[in-house]
Amino acid sequence: MSFTLFREPDYPYEELVELATGQYRDTEELSNITAAIAEPGELLWLSEPAATVFHLRRRGRGKRTFWALDQEDALEAEAWIRKKLSETVLERLNRPGRCKIYALAPGIEEADLDVLEELDRIWLSGMRDTAEHWSQLAGVDGSAGVDFLIRDRMVAVKAELARLKALRSRHLEESYGCGEEGVARTAAALGCDLREAREALEAGEKYRKWILDGATHARETIPVHRPAAPTGLTDERAAMLMTAACDSESVVPGRAHPRPLPPELAPWYIYTEGLGHSIAVAVEGIYKPEGEPWDYMAVAPVSMVLRVEWTKQDQIIVARVPYRTDIGCVIFEDDDCEF
Repeated sequence: MSFTLFREPDYPYEELVELATGQYRDTEELSNITAAIAEPGELLWLSEPAATVFHLRRRGRGKRTFWALDQEDALEAEAWIRKKLSETVLERLNRPGRCKIYALAPGIEEADLDVLEELDRIWLSGMRDTAEHWSQLAGVDGSAGVDFLIRDRMVAVKAELARLKALRSRHLEESYGCGEEGVARTAAALGCDLREAREALEAGEKYRKWILDGATHARETIPVHRPAAPTGLTDERAAMLMTAACDSESVVPGRAHPRPLPPELAPWYIYTEGLGHSIAVAVEGIYKPEGEPWDYMAVAPVSMVLRVEWTKQDQIIVARVPYRTDIGCVIFEDDDCEF
């Protein structure tokens, strides 16, 4: 969440700077990121323990501009900062050996690494602030939960690399043929040895096998959850929505709520180890009929759903439950849960 703490004319620029550094004792200026992306006078600070970024910037338009000090969640700040850096610093770091700027200006690479170090600090502070969620997701304690998420991102990068290798394999096969003759023609055209050419041509079939094996593993290991009663949706659609809502929650089958539920809610009842008696809902404000269920479905305690505003839309329950988009879960108090 981002909001303005202080602004002109209530406080002049110099006082806004003092207010930023005085919010938390451990607030440090992000001087390298500021130098890379900021406009004149614009400043950024990070409080790592608070997972908070302070941003002093110009707001408004034309003659009605003013300085304002904003407070932002670390993960939200990291996202827009990364986007701003994507065509400059991060692009250079992606291809250091082909970067003309590095050839022309020795020392720029060190400055870019300093920027990346600050960007990583922002991201890690945000993830450590939500470490409990990631620890539960990974089934481990403490910082190992954040490590789980980093490794998960590495898996996504490896998958994209495998897909690109398969794309290259298709291109080479269509250009130079397959079999040993295709290997020889590929090696000659690319100036590589036969082993490298053979690996390049075989990457497509390896990728296809990896996908098929993975799909089989998913069907064997990922539990599919279904509503307790007909919902008016197709069985396939209803199962997808319920499975997306439960996500990584441990579902306990065969349980029932001790009191009768409204007929609209009853089909979406589920009992989980973490929340107890729960309802699968689409989060109001995030739900889009054409969207991915994993983006908007969640389980919320029954008592919470009964307390907040909810409606039935498109045959599912859309509820105004408190929700954190950065970690993808409903925010609840212990008193909300019934076991």
